[in-house]
Amino acid sequence: MDFGRLPDIKDVDWTLPADAPENEATLKRLSQGRHLQAYIGLPILADPEYVGRMYPPGTKSKEYFRLYSQRFNTLEFNTTHYGIPRAETVDHWRNSVPDTFRYCPKVPQSISHSGNLATTYAERDAFIEVIQRLGPTLGPQFIQFPPQFGPDRLTELIEFLRDWPSEVALTVELREESWFEPGNESWNELTQALSEFGIGLVITDTAGRRDVLHMQLTVPSVLVRFNGYELDSTDYTRTKAWIQRLRKWQSLGLESLYFFQHQHHPHNSLALTKYMVEEWNKDGEPTLNVPRLQNPDAQQSLF
Repeated sequence: MDFGRLPDIKDVDWTLPADAPENEATLKRLSQGRHLQAYIGLPILADPEYVGRMYPPGTKSKEYFRLYSQRFNTLEFNTTHYGIPRAETVDHWRNSVPDTFRYCPKVPQSISHSGNLATTYAERDAFIEVIQRLGPTLGPQFIQFPPQFGPDRLTELIEFLRDWPSEVALTVELREESWFEPGNESWNELTQALSEFGIGLVITDTAGRRDVLHMQLTVPSVLVRFNGYELDSTDYTRTKAWIQRLRKWQSLGLESLYFFQHQHHPHNSLALTKYMVEEWNKDGEPTLNVPRLQNPDAQQSLF
């Protein structure tokens, strides 16, 4: 994830902002007393450097899904951003992983990056229909709007989201800066609508855009995209700070979390995600499986 990356991070204030004032009331109002379901994983399934580190030497690409799901319980699934998949392709994804696994597909860019969302309803419905073939392995989808998608399109956005089927979980990622200006009434109107519709907001933690680290919960679920810096020491301290915040939200009624560790070089995500799972397991339930590596030599060099 290149969004918000800086060439020099020495002056970045990595402190997590305070919660949005409404968070506690939102969680108490919407939570149904369910135990937290925690999903921590990677944004990339297939990378050449995974072979020999996470996958056994000689692993073929057709085995990636099965082997990945033995190590992680979720995947930020960006493949779908580039087009609506065929039904047989979705069936392959579904049949390659256990029921406990969760895909988080990105909504196709032909929808999110359109000039008018009202013209995409047929395509949206086609995507929703085919992606539901993932069955129990379908986690929250996320729709990432382009940097120029601003509050001037608020009415269009609310109407688009109003018709989104409630049984298909969705989170929204916004990047245009004026959404996050203090006192922005469009932001307030949007978050109220999202809470009413049962739709979440993506929270992004990246160096050059601390405004998108908005800490606003509209549902008792959260999807976090974390942009690290090649295992810099701050990656580890930031990860620990996130665990503390997530545990706080858990105490208030958070029911599910999805956390994805991004690094410029994908193999570095392995180390930081393993670290996060180990730290998470020190703090209470639910306990997650610590992802293992296949190659002992790679394990020694990575961790």
